[in-house]
Amino acid sequence: MYFGGDEAHFAVVGHSVATTGRNLNGDFLPLFFSLSDPTTDLQPMPWGNTWYQPMLFYAVAATVVVLPLSEAAVRLPVAIVGGLITPVLLFLVAHRLFKNRRMALLCAAVFALTPPQLMLSRQALDYVLPLPFVLGWLWFVIDYTESRRLKSLVIGGLCLGLGFYSYIASWVMMPIYLALSAVVFWRVSGNPIKPLLASVAGYLLPLLVFIPWLWTHPAMLRETFDRYQMSDQEQVSLIQEPGAALRLDKVAAAVSTYWSYFDPAFLFLIGGPSMTTSTGRIGVFLLPLAVLLPLGVFALLRRPDPAGLHTLILLAVVTAPVAATLKGQPFMIQRVVFMLPFTAIIATFGFQWLWDERWRLARPLALALLVIGALQFTVFYRDYFTHYKLRSAFYYDPAALEDVSEFLMADAQAPVINLSVELDDVGAKWRYYTTRDGRQELIAKTRFVLNDGLDIGPGDAGSLLAVHMKNEQLRLLEQSGLWTIEKVVADVDNRPTVAILRKQK
Repeated sequence: MYFGGDEAHFAVVGHSVATTGRNLNGDFLPLFFSLSDPTTDLQPMPWGNTWYQPMLFYAVAATVVVLPLSEAAVRLPVAIVGGLITPVLLFLVAHRLFKNRRMALLCAAVFALTPPQLMLSRQALDYVLPLPFVLGWLWFVIDYTESRRLKSLVIGGLCLGLGFYSYIASWVMMPIYLALSAVVFWRVSGNPIKPLLASVAGYLLPLLVFIPWLWTHPAMLRETFDRYQMSDQEQVSLIQEPGAALRLDKVAAAVSTYWSYFDPAFLFLIGGPSMTTSTGRIGVFLLPLAVLLPLGVFALLRRPDPAGLHTLILLAVVTAPVAATLKGQPFMIQRVVFMLPFTAIIATFGFQWLWDERWRLARPLALALLVIGALQFTVFYRDYFTHYKLRSAFYYDPAALEDVSEFLMADAQAPVINLSVELDDVGAKWRYYTTRDGRQELIAKTRFVLNDGLDIGPGDAGSLLAVHMKNEQLRLLEQSGLWTIEKVVADVDNRPTVAILRKQK
């Protein structure tokens, strides 16, 4: 229903790169992007600058070179990755694993219809961007088991190295996949050293660009690690304290965080607490996977595994929550999207085992699971495009800033536009809406105010001020004699969100 704060950051920075070749703070084609913007509301953070991975910024920039800036254009690259590229790559991987086109199609469908996969692929966020690179690596590892070509491993490692720039959890997960490759190399050749070196060489090749860039931006790593230490303080993170891993309470908390990602209620019923990654009425997986996943694990453990691929797939699921565990964040499916293609593969093994089983009711049960999955997805899909849009709107934009911006942009006489910094991501969203609607000149007369404008003195009569609907602040503003309420903006649930005031003197 609304454009999220991070989406707005990707949009305005991507648009800046597309039009000027520079970040908002003037960096020319940076390797990593600082969100600092001298003209907006971003206040100094305790950790310094906030840095984001580059891939989605450049994808958005490439899109808005061709298309006008809009929510659809900004979300398009992620939709293509999540809705087309990744399912097709998973089909290709599954076809090599199963040697069966129908099973490969089923695997791609199971993945594509996973609720958080669909939801995250419809937002301009970078969570799903690593998956094509992980699947590219897996395809070339499978190719190596059949051809013994070291060239395949170099290319597979290259995929992981490129994926390093897609989403920050890749900093942890890509080296893990590189290490897991050794399981296959050991089974195939008995000596994993040479193939592992080939994979590492491919992986390091894209990182050669990172080293000189980091030399000129030495604060990036420190500020990034500090940000993950200081944010989400209510969570328990192993990276917050160097000795945390040696304390029993920290170990217990980490184990609890890790195990949360295998909680059946999380996986099959509610999908986590975040309303931007789950509707709250469906799990991470459709209910039939509660049957197919255990059957798939059974099938993988039962079948011969001369190339070690079954072990690799199982370990990929087991290690998927490592990055989220280090951060100390339980039940956040966006942090563990790495597991989704591997669970789709395991579920397909489970379906195949059930389909081939000689038990008389096995095939009817398999077909029944497909029907149940289709029906449940239909219910989810209908809810997603109807009531979910309303009940989740607050979590995407609690201030309904598009409506606020529309009112502010319609006023041609206000000498100054004051925006409270307490309106979530107001600077990025205001820049986005003014840029989208061709009103960039308004940025020059915009001021971002603290204390909801209570410290603004006389002058600039006719100016506007947008603040949260806080009764005490509004009462004090009106009592000052300087302001009168011009407009109260309500969200899609008709809940008052922002008051827009006019300055009298």
